[in-house]
Amino acid sequence: MVEELVTNSLRHGGKSQDLSLLLLLKADGDAVTLKIEDDGPAFDPLTAPPVTGPDPTTGGGIGLAIVNAWGEDAVYSRVLQNNVLRLTLR
Repeated sequence: MVEELVTNSLRHGGKSQDLSLLLLLKADGDAVTLKIEDDGPAFDPLTAPPVTGPDPTTGGGIGLAIVNAWGEDAVYSRVLQNNVLRLTLR
C-alpha cells in the first residue's frame, strides 16, 4: 500500500512540477499508522470514483482500490498547499 501511495503521488501529482513527499510510519501494537503528505495538486483519494479494474493499456488503476480495501480510519485533508492522508494498517 505504501508503494501504491508513493507511486500515485509521484506519477500523478508531480507531472508538471517538482514534488515534495513526506512519509511517516508509526508502529502502535498490532497497527501501523501511515501519514503521507505531498505538495501536488489537491486530490482526495477517498472520494475518487471506484475502480472497476486495471487499465487494459497500462495495467494501472488499482492502487486506490488497494488503499480503500486495506486502509482503516482513513482521513484526507488539504493543509496549506499539501495533500495529507492518514490511515491505519492492521
